[in-house]
Amino acid sequence: MSTRKRRLQVTIEPELEPVLARLSKFMGKPQSTIITDLLMESFPILEQTANALELASQGRLDLTGLNEAVHKSINEAIDSESELMELLKGQKR
Repeated sequence: MSTRKRRLQVTIEPELEPVLARLSKFMGKPQSTIITDLLMESFPILEQTANALELASQGRLDLTGLNEAVHKSINEAIDSESELMELLKGQKR
């Protein structure tokens, strides 16, 4: 069976291993799917960061713009984390 998804080998920190194992068990998803889902939820943040860094490297982003992009990314990350925590709370019931 062919897939269009690119495979990428990722090395994780030791403290992530038991957490991913627990999430996998309780969510009924493979660890790789959990990681992919988290990255997809973070996609807007990652894209904004890449865009900001690209503009900065071209000298086309002032510090105000970079500061705003960073704060927006942080707020979106916090929102994503809150949504995940709510999802996990709902699954424990």
